[in-house]
Amino acid sequence: MTAFKWIGILIATVTTALVTLANLLLAPFTTPTMPNPINGFPIRVVVVGWLSAFMAYLQERSDRKVDRFIEFLLGRLDDLENRIGDRNNGFVEGYLLAHENSPEPRAPVVPLAPRGGRRVTSADD
Repeated sequence: MTAFKWIGILIATVTTALVTLANLLLAPFTTPTMPNPINGFPIRVVVVGWLSAFMAYLQERSDRKVDRFIEFLLGRLDDLENRIGDRNNGFVEGYLLAHENSPEPRAPVVPLAPRGGRRVTSADD
């Protein structure tokens, strides 16, 4: 993107210099001025050059911001993983070690009893 920015600036600057030089050289030697289409085309080229340079600058800036945000996010995720991941690993490993060689059989899974009590009703009931 930096290349587009500098190419746009270079084109705009060179075009401005050439049109200004042409107008300054022709003004004292000829009575009519340069025709509007001849002056209008370089002005359009200058505007397009500056716009492309500005858009390339904005793109480069947004890329830098996104890169900084990604680096910050990755740093935060690494920090969280270092703090939380070790605790969870120790808990799971300790739990598995404690229950792996236990002499008693594992308890069966007992379903929950049906819920009794109040029932939600609507105005139509």
